[in-house]
Amino acid sequence: MASSTSGDTTAIAKEIKAQLKQARELISQKDHTGALKLCEAIIKKDKTCYTGWIMIAACAQELKQFHQAQAALNKALELDENQPIAYQGMIQLGERAPGFLSESDITSAYRKLCSLIRASDPTKFFDHAKKYIEYLKKQIEFQSTTTDEQNNLYRIQLAELCKDIVEEKRLQLSQEDERLYRLLSIDILSPIKTLSTSLNEFLSSNYFWLSQSSSDNIQRLNYYEKYIKSICQMGRPSSDIIDYCNECLTLFPNSTIAQNTIITIVLETLLPQIYDSLAPVAKLTDALNRIRSDENNQISAPSICGKAYFLIRNGKYSTALESLLNLNQEDDSYHLVLILQMVCYTHLHIIKETIDIISIARTKLTNFIVKDVVLSIESLIDLCLAMITYDQGQYEKSIQLFNKVRNVLNKFHDRAVNGQFNAYIKLNTSTDARTCYEIIKDHLDPSQELSCRLQLALIEEYPSELLKIVQNALKEANDNEELFELTVQGWLSVGQAYLSIQRSNDMFDKDQCKYAFNKAIELDEYFWESYACLSRYYNEIEQSLPEALAYSKRAFELNENIESVQINYVDNLLQAEQIYDALEILERILAMNNTKTWAHFRFGLVSLRINNVYNAVKALQIVSRRPPVSGATWSALGDAHLHTNNLKTALSCYSKATSLERETLYSLTRQAFTMTLLGRYNEAISLFDKVIDQSPKYILARKGKGEAHFYLAIQQLGLYKDQLAVFHVQQSLTAFHDALCLQSNYACLWKKYGDACMLLHPINDALIHIRLPSLTKKFDENKIKDTDGCIVLKKIDLLQRAQKCFMKAIHLKSRSAVYWSCLAQCVYIQARYNSDDQRMLMLALEYMKVAISLKPNDHLLWNALGVVAAHPALNESGFAQHCFFKSLQLQRSAIVYTNLGFLYYRHENIELANKAFSKAQQTDPMYSLAWIGQALIAEKIDYNESIDLYRHCVDLSNHSQGLYGYGKAIARLLIKPTNKSSDIYRYSIDYLDGNQRASDALTKYIQRNPQDVNALQCLGIIHEFNQRFIQAANAYQLSLTYMNQQSELSKMIRNDYARVKCRSGDIQLDAFILQDNKITLLDVLWLAIAYGKMNKQIDAIEILKRFIDDSTTSNKDRSILLTFLGLYQRKIDPQTAVKNLFKSYSTKPVCSSAVTALCAMGMIISDNRITLAALKEMPKLTDSNYTMDIHLLTCLSMFLTNKTREVYNYTMNAVHSYPWLTGAWVLALIARIQIGNPLGVLQMIEGICRSNFSTLDEKMVILVAKALHHISLERHEHILHLFQMLIMHRPALLDLRISLAQYIQSFDQSFGQSLLPKTTSL
Repeated sequence: MASSTSGDTTAIAKEIKAQLKQARELISQKDHTGALKLCEAIIKKDKTCYTGWIMIAACAQELKQFHQAQAALNKALELDENQPIAYQGMIQLGERAPGFLSESDITSAYRKLCSLIRASDPTKFFDHAKKYIEYLKKQIEFQSTTTDEQNNLYRIQLAELCKDIVEEKRLQLSQEDERLYRLLSIDILSPIKTLSTSLNEFLSSNYFWLSQSSSDNIQRLNYYEKYIKSICQMGRPSSDIIDYCNECLTLFPNSTIAQNTIITIVLETLLPQIYDSLAPVAKLTDALNRIRSDENNQISAPSICGKAYFLIRNGKYSTALESLLNLNQEDDSYHLVLILQMVCYTHLHIIKETIDIISIARTKLTNFIVKDVVLSIESLIDLCLAMITYDQGQYEKSIQLFNKVRNVLNKFHDRAVNGQFNAYIKLNTSTDARTCYEIIKDHLDPSQELSCRLQLALIEEYPSELLKIVQNALKEANDNEELFELTVQGWLSVGQAYLSIQRSNDMFDKDQCKYAFNKAIELDEYFWESYACLSRYYNEIEQSLPEALAYSKRAFELNENIESVQINYVDNLLQAEQIYDALEILERILAMNNTKTWAHFRFGLVSLRINNVYNAVKALQIVSRRPPVSGATWSALGDAHLHTNNLKTALSCYSKATSLERETLYSLTRQAFTMTLLGRYNEAISLFDKVIDQSPKYILARKGKGEAHFYLAIQQLGLYKDQLAVFHVQQSLTAFHDALCLQSNYACLWKKYGDACMLLHPINDALIHIRLPSLTKKFDENKIKDTDGCIVLKKIDLLQRAQKCFMKAIHLKSRSAVYWSCLAQCVYIQARYNSDDQRMLMLALEYMKVAISLKPNDHLLWNALGVVAAHPALNESGFAQHCFFKSLQLQRSAIVYTNLGFLYYRHENIELANKAFSKAQQTDPMYSLAWIGQALIAEKIDYNESIDLYRHCVDLSNHSQGLYGYGKAIARLLIKPTNKSSDIYRYSIDYLDGNQRASDALTKYIQRNPQDVNALQCLGIIHEFNQRFIQAANAYQLSLTYMNQQSELSKMIRNDYARVKCRSGDIQLDAFILQDNKITLLDVLWLAIAYGKMNKQIDAIEILKRFIDDSTTSNKDRSILLTFLGLYQRKIDPQTAVKNLFKSYSTKPVCSSAVTALCAMGMIISDNRITLAALKEMPKLTDSNYTMDIHLLTCLSMFLTNKTREVYNYTMNAVHSYPWLTGAWVLALIARIQIGNPLGVLQMIEGICRSNFSTLDEKMVILVAKALHHISLERHEHILHLFQMLIMHRPALLDLRISLAQYIQSFDQSFGQSLLPKTTSL
């Protein structure tokens, strides 16, 4: 079997070989189709036939079946990828079908083909390489160039191909061909900055070969310099680079690149020794001297760096930095520029730039040619970072960085230790500082060592010892004829030592102190601490704010990161009143570091000062949340909230501040002031007294106490508690007086004093009795003093004193419009008090004009000027109207509209007045004077309409005009009997209890205006209606004392007085005046009543008969007199009484009470006919079919005839029809009791209690109370509640209390007995 299989394979192989030969012949005969079919047959027999796949690819290409050709080639490559023929086919396919194959496939084929052929046949390799080069050139033309090797694959492949050609020695290229390929590679690689090491080496070798083979000196120099650059980038030993540079300079002495490279290498070698005064700088000097003859090279970066190096060694950092700026960053030696700039910035204490440049410098370390110095340069960078961190005030962090420098082998150890020493000094850690000093003291020069000892002495709190050390060292230097020198820190220590003993030691010398700080600045003009100390010197010693501010500003400019510098600068700006500059600096500080509590605190205070309350609150709230919490923070936060009128929050802040710092008077005073604004005046006064007890000379507390009493007096005036107001004005003036005795140059105090003096002008002069200590001779001239040296002031004295106070305030602050306005108002009030003195009114007008000239855009001043001009004595109505219009142009105000309305009203222009008052009400509905104006207009049109307007005025405020108007309107409503049935009467009197409210209003008005006869008369009328007869008599009697006794009004009021005396039980018959022709019916009736009360009915009847028979008596009055006569005769002679009542009924116009009296008399004499007839006639004589009299008499008639059920139905219908009549409810209650329904009785009483109790007279209340006794005891809690409501409405009714006690006795005998009045219980 095995031999059979082997034979078949051999036969197939021979057959395939024959077919392949046949296929070649077909291809040579151009029969590509037949050849393709034959090859496909071969592949079917043997899929691994490499030649078959190649021939398929060739035939398919000729037949333009490119996909089949590509597939065949790929299959051939899978079978053997090291055969060049498949790659050649792939290249041919790419040429025959452009764009069919990808560029990567073609370049891959070229690259593999060249690599396979190079080893076996260099000539063929060269041929294919040339084609490959041309292909790559074409691709490069269409490709964008970048500086990155990975994005320039074609260029890299082309360069590598050139490298292979040049390095292939078997090709034996001519010098011209080799030059051509080297130049091509240079040209191709020139745009690429980042190359692999092999390509860098190849590029460098190209430059070297060209530098040696070029005949043109310019080209040769160019290739020399490029070769130098390339070997610098490759990291060749610096000695080799210098040798080659010298070789270049030998041939080309003016080679810039060679010279700069030498300087760069020498500088890189010297940088680690930049602080070493013994560093070998000869080579750098020679290199720099070499280029001095070359003018073009003197401005190169390396030469500038070399010069800057020497400047830095000599401490001229500013000059060095100036020369290093604006150099080309693309220069090969820019890494040196960065390092030298970093050193300069560090020593110039320029923090931000140093930090920025340090981060850049670290990235440039790879650019150093001399690789051995990189570690030392890293240490130099760390040293600069540590030094600048120290400048930032981050001393602990700087110590760590200095320690990092110490832990690495370098030449900066001493500087690192010295830096740690200074940092420990700043941290006040003397032990660690002394340890550092012991390490480096042997390496320091004498001035440095002495300076360190001085710093240690200062930190160990031996300033006197420090100065002795300085004096000894100075003496020693003078003896040795040497210059006394110290470091910057040393001179600062000397100056600070002087500052620390400025108040406690004879060794203090301010000139030496200042000299020390100036020496520190001389040594290092960029060190912030020197300027900060000098600023402190000018603050504490010279007390010169401009110099202190200038030096603190310079310190801040040099280093804005040090907190002490920031605080000093901001505080100096605030002290110099440069508020907005301080605010800008604080914003910068907080932008750098938002955690600085002190900055937030000052920012809040400054924002508050410029009225930026939002920022103030925000900043101070941040401070209040951070420990440690201080009272000053909470006080400031309270001030901020006070500016936003957030009084309760402000008060809580001040309370917090007081609890934290109980001895701080400011927060306690502000707490009291806030309480004053909240209206908690008594608490505020107590706090002010507490502050005054602690510090009697604290003016703010005395001023605040005066203001609290002042506002309390205003409150009492509003409540018409005038005596209390006088008391608080007395206290207020005393407080202001004490404050002025402490400081009399404050205009605001004089103004407050004047306001308090002027406050009492509305009240009765008899109440004013102000007793004050003497103030000044000018104020107290012509004043009588008591034994205590005090003076007593009445109203006019207070007004005159107020005028003097305002004039004193103007003398201190003459440009204040407010003070001129107050003076004008004071003079205006005096003018009105002095019977409208025209001279004083003119003076007030002129003062107000001065106020407006100072503040022409103040609408209130224009309004005040209009008020003065509108006075009738001046008769400047047109000017007044102009002033009001001007005020309204500036700002719409209800006050101005109201004043304009009164101006129109005074001139009888009712329509315009009404419009002005309406505008005022729309602008401010709560302004009472606008409603008073409307009420005055309503009086002219419909008097009843004015009642509601006046009532609204009284609800809004206690303005005297509103009080009087309301009282007068109610009195006018009460005196007309016909008004009782009107809706306005029911609403104003019955529903709103207007009689009582009017009484209170007039009482307040008369308190301020005790001689107003009309007001007293109205008050008497209302008291009489309220059955307060004694008070009414007093009102009438007072009115009589202030009027002409012979006037008609006086006679009328005397009769009114006699009437109320009679009603009060104090009958005075001689008080009546009946001789006058104008005697009224009311006077006659009350005289008859007086006789009746004195049991002189016969005299009363005679009086009535006399006036009935008088021919001058009208029929209407006669009807009333006959009715009255019948009522008097009801007990003496009932039949005659009935006749007189019938006679009254027959007299027209009839008195409606005659029918009522007839009905009652019918019940008395048991004549049901008269009763029923009268009941039928009653509705005819009234405006309604139902009145209380008809209802009551109808019910009584039914009761007398035992018609209880009919009474109940009648009364319930009345309740449903007229629920507002309490009497109807009471009669319904009686009927319900008669029926005997306890639950119904309770519901009825609840209805009565929900109605208006003011309409229930005492008898009705007693009736309701007795009805409660008829209800089951199971509901005694509810009944007790009803009793309580009754007593609240009638607290003086003794019978009501007795009824309550009797009810309680029904279930608690002992407790009920204890409630009975003593006289009753006995």
